[in-house]
Amino acid sequence: MKHESKNTLVQIFYHEASPEEEQRAQEHLAACASCREYVEVLRRMETRLSHWPDAKPAPETFARVLARLPRTKPRVSYAKPAIAIKPIFGLAFVLFGILLVLYFTRSMVVTLPLWSAYEQHWLAQTLGGAGLLLAIFFGFGTFIRLALAPILYFDAHKSSLQT
Repeated sequence: MKHESKNTLVQIFYHEASPEEEQRAQEHLAACASCREYVEVLRRMETRLSHWPDAKPAPETFARVLARLPRTKPRVSYAKPAIAIKPIFGLAFVLFGILLVLYFTRSMVVTLPLWSAYEQHWLAQTLGGAGLLLAIFFGFGTFIRLALAPILYFDAHKSSLQT
């Protein structure tokens, strides 16, 4: 005979099982002395525990527990200084804006010697004027990120670097 699991018997005892499980377990309990004995142990345990008075701790218990806790230094919270990234990105956008203005006003700028060198550059011929301006803009952003990487790394790992 296969016995019911103890978890199922506890669910039956506390009326937490589904009606189908309870019916099946009741049929099993009628035929199995071992499982009936386990349920009887649960009943006796509940009866004995229900006779125990509710114990309340002594009034000085909380003070004794607090006195035994180790005294630690309070954690000091501080605001981390922010890295001034806004001016760098502002400068990048201004530079991009200047390059865009130069691109769209190139008919007026064609007379500049720098512009003819720019138009003859192989990258400008491959990507076109706007593509080259975007490449310059994103390249400038990459150099900014590379320049800021050590600062951001050491700022994030500041606590592990301090001894």
